[in-house]
Parts: sequence; C-alpha cells; structure tokens
Amino acid sequence: MRMRYKGILIMLSVVVFSVLLLALGLWKDERYRNTCIILILGAALGGYSLIAPVTPSQMRERWSFTVRITQDTVHCTDVREQTVREIPIAKVKRVLDFETFYCVIYSDIGSCMICQKDLLTEGTAETFAQLFDGKIKKRAV
Repeated sequence: MRMRYKGILIMLSVVVFSVLLLALGLWKDERYRNTCIILILGAALGGYSLIAPVTPSQMRERWSFTVRITQDTVHCTDVREQTVREIPIAKVKRVLDFETFYCVIYSDIGSCMICQKDLLTEGTAETFAQLFDGKIKKRAV
C-alpha cells in the first residue's frame, strides 16, 4: 500500500472515531475530550502530509545500480556507494521475465535484482535466457 493511501486511511479512521466520540456525547468528559483533540490534531497532520509537496531533496534520491552477468556470477554494483554484491548463478532461484525487465531472484522475493531489457549493453536477451535456462518464468506487469 502506498504511503499516501495509508495516510488517507489513518486520517479517515481518526475522523470517524472523533465523530463517534462527539455523537455519543463523550465530549463533555475531560478524558475523552483530550483524546478527541489529539485525534483531530493527528487527522489534521495526516491531511497536511497528503497535500504536502515533495521537496527537491526527496526527488534527488535515486538508486543507481550496474548489473553485470558473467558465465558463473551475477555482479551488482551500487554506483553511489561503490559496493559490489556477487551472487553465483547456481544460487539464483528463478528469473521473472516481465515485458520490459527481468527480476533475478536469488534468495526470496525480497532479495532480487532488476535488469532492464533496454539497457543491455553486452550480449542479447537470448544470451541472458541461455544463462538462466529453465529458471525464467514469464509474468505480466
């Protein structure tokens, strides 16, 4: 679920709960009034976070990786931090073939690398398919 949708869901639940407190007449009790004020302020803050603009510093953050595949190893280099992760091809569990990219899964779905098809610089898609013969599964986006 995207963050903005979570914010909308939280804000709506807070507003509904606050309206219920008001409708039940609990506003007169000091404990419930303070709780209701806190909930309304939380809903206002959530509403602001939904319409708040994205700052340029948030937009600058980009992931930049280079994936190089040899006969026996997948090398993934984080260009920003200059770190390299090497995974033997034998440890690759499966490769999901989407229309525009491959998802190379080597541990579980949380441990994968994305290889964009139109950014292949060495070799072809057929060469890629030969390296992962039998592990490629077609998927729709």
